[in-house]
Amino acid sequence: MNEQYIILYANCIPVKGQSKSAIYDLQRNKIIDIPNDLYDFTHFFDTHNVSELYELGGAENYETVHEYIQFLIEEEVAFLVDKGQQKLFPTLDMIWDYPSQITNMILEISDLTFPVLNKIIEGIISLGCEHLYIRIRMEDPIEVLRTILHLLETAPVYSIVFEVELGVHQKIKNYETLIDNNNRVDTLFLLTNEIKKTNSKKIIFSTPKDFITRKERFFRVNISLFTEAQRHNVYFNRKLYIDKEGTIKNAPETKETFGKITDVSNDELYDIIKSPSFQKYWEINKDLITECKTCEYRYMCIDNRLPVLRENRTYSFETECKIKAVHTIED
Repeated sequence: MNEQYIILYANCIPVKGQSKSAIYDLQRNKIIDIPNDLYDFTHFFDTHNVSELYELGGAENYETVHEYIQFLIEEEVAFLVDKGQQKLFPTLDMIWDYPSQITNMILEISDLTFPVLNKIIEGIISLGCEHLYIRIRMEDPIEVLRTILHLLETAPVYSIVFEVELGVHQKIKNYETLIDNNNRVDTLFLLTNEIKKTNSKKIIFSTPKDFITRKERFFRVNISLFTEAQRHNVYFNRKLYIDKEGTIKNAPETKETFGKITDVSNDELYDIIKSPSFQKYWEINKDLITECKTCEYRYMCIDNRLPVLRENRTYSFETECKIKAVHTIED
């Protein structure tokens, strides 16, 4: 063992933070928090065998080096190889691209947008959008939800998340029946101030006040998100938002508007999305943002705050990060 070399699996990537680091296990979709010393230690794996790693640490750090090596192997994020075999295990390609013009969309269903739902769905299909987040702001939301699912039956949409304000007389069972056997429906957020119960694994209850800080909305660990985050802002990138008035925007948080969905053709919508002004925030990744560039969660965080360009040509936020605090408290 002492003459062997330790290698991290290609899908297990360490990311350094300010006070601690993390290993992203992109195959098992999880992260492992580690001290910054262990992150720095991994940089010697390519050039030092195990025996040399112990020498590098010195006699006073022998136990620490041993614990680090055992930890990585026991967590199944690293393995041992003989000298010369390292080149047989290349690193993961960090290039990200996607064939769709829009990968995800937030759509608000209201009395103004519901009548043009067929047109909107045609646009969704033409843009190749595969992931939808739909807020229903209408009376009788269960029937609206049923209509949406029917219209999307043949659309190439892989996942749908619904957000509905639960009315006093609405029955949870009706929602369960509608979504539980629909493979496209990922989650249904039911907003209510009352305590409710459900047998569905797809339904999540939340009060309107607490809903915005729910951790499951902000953290995702997978290869696609990790590689996208290297050069893009994973919240704003390839996103389309149509609000309850039919206004076209990149996202709810952006100020720029691009007309009404009722007034533009699908070809005009395509031209809007391809414009530099619509894509203004797409490439402002976390490494360019002052508050985020030293955070170990920067390649898994779907932070919806709007980056602001300062006079010194750096980006920052006008509000404090609450997402990392939620993650730390709950974990």
